Amino acid sequence: MAIHFKNPKATFIHIPKTAGSSFEQWVYTNIPDYVRQRKHAAVAEATELFGDLGTTFTFVRNPYDRLVSQFHFVGQRAQERIEKRARGRKVKKSTTQEWDIEISKLYNTGFDNWINLVYNKEESAYDLGNHLYKRGVPQTIWFDGKIDIVIKIENLKTDFKILQELFNCYIDLPITNTSKRSHYRDYYTNKETRRMADAIVAPDLEKFGYEF
Repeated sequence: MAIHFKNPKATFIHIPKTAGSSFEQWVYTNIPDYVRQRKHAAVAEATELFGDLGTTFTFVRNPYDRLVSQFHFVGQRAQERIEKRARGRKVKKSTTQEWDIEISKLYNTGFDNWINLVYNKEESAYDLGNHLYKRGVPQTIWFDGKIDIVIKIENLKTDFKILQELFNCYIDLPITNTSKRSHYRDYYTNKETRRMADAIVAPDLEKFGYEF
């Protein structure tokens, strides 16, 4: 997703699972003039949409943590939709009950199995439904052009001030779209899982200077 602002002229490149939903909520609440493109757009795509992007900015995240977040986010949301349907409640996402059951089954096989599927590029229930973004895609693919401001979400409490000053708005950032889980390092106790994860996240480690 990309959000383009007229005043100041700026463009937000939303990389999935990097606190972008929290920033979007901040924008909707506090910034009156913007254009939102629903698709997750890299810099080149955003340029085609909006022309002059002005100041470009994005959030990035420790890629090991991001893998864990992807695993839980898709799995937990599928289980929530199953429970809602069981209670007769309306489900917004464009998945079927059958899809969500398959996603939930895979989720319950655990993170090690999921990483193995990602590493070997095997299609799975997690790929069901076109609203689910691709698993294991590095954050670097969104950097197919110039990004002026890159904020690591691990430093978000302090570095968000950069965007508050840019927009002259000093409201705090809300926290949304979180998953229920423990610290990411707890998921890499298996040496083979760690080896495969190292290969998956290598581009992000090199570009952003992250370590395990």
